[in-house]
Amino acid sequence: MKRYAFGVAVALGHAQALGTLVFAVVIAISSRHTQGWTMRGPSQPVSVSLVIEYLIFAVSIEAAAYGLHTRKSWARTPFLVVQLFAIVAVGVTLVQSGNVTYVLAGAGVIGISTLAGVSAALGTSR
Repeated sequence: MKRYAFGVAVALGHAQALGTLVFAVVIAISSRHTQGWTMRGPSQPVSVSLVIEYLIFAVSIEAAAYGLHTRKSWARTPFLVVQLFAIVAVGVTLVQSGNVTYVLAGAGVIGISTLAGVSAALGTSR
């Protein structure tokens, strides 16, 4: 059971990193073709900072997942913190949006992050 849970946590961590990377690319591509920022001024600095932010987040998720995969002692806590951050900052925010598509996406983020966190806790327990 521990081995299965550990494998699920690692696989979900890698998938989250890849999904975050894809999201950064989507932001980079879509920001060239849209006016759609809700703040005054040019959208270019905002989109560049968002792309950089999501790239850093993707690298951080991958580092935690890789550390967990290689059974590094430092990796469990950052992996669990990433899952908690994804649940609270991303999932709950999307669920509270009121937009049906975003609510479903937020529920998915909450479910995947909860499963990854619980699997990591079970798979790395002593």
